[in-house]
Amino acid sequence: NNYDDDDDSTILQLVEEPDYLITDSLELLDRPSIYNFLFEEYPKEGFIRLPLIISGTALSICNIIGRYDDEIYVPIVSICIVLGFVNAISDLTDTKISKNIRRGAIDSKVLQVYAGTYTLSVSWLALRVYPQLCPTTSWLPLFDPILGGLSSIIFI
Repeated sequence: NNYDDDDDSTILQLVEEPDYLITDSLELLDRPSIYNFLFEEYPKEGFIRLPLIISGTALSICNIIGRYDDEIYVPIVSICIVLGFVNAISDLTDTKISKNIRRGAIDSKVLQVYAGTYTLSVSWLALRVYPQLCPTTSWLPLFDPILGGLSSIIFI
């Protein structure tokens, strides 16, 4: 190792807050607890993303076991669609993006915008393909040519 202790402090000064643990964190002494991370430091993760993950998991389980009863499936799909739209809007409007460069990865803002548009597309398609939630007589089919095409481009 050709670096001395002064070089390490210079490297650490280049990291701007917030860092979101993008850099190596094996030696991090004040690592937050899972609860602290989800509900205190980054509440968006606990109050928006975690419910989406849980409801998406419930929907996946229904699909795997073939349980499509309207009294179970419709509420879960509804929750997933609403939380999907909320997550997408949150991703697309988030301004607290780390300015630090991810080593060997895509820029954080680009990743955030892609995640938001992808989630928005999935939510739109889920809304449109489930007739109990989106009757074909509504005004929403008018947007299918535009949003369906955009969704296809985003998925590619």
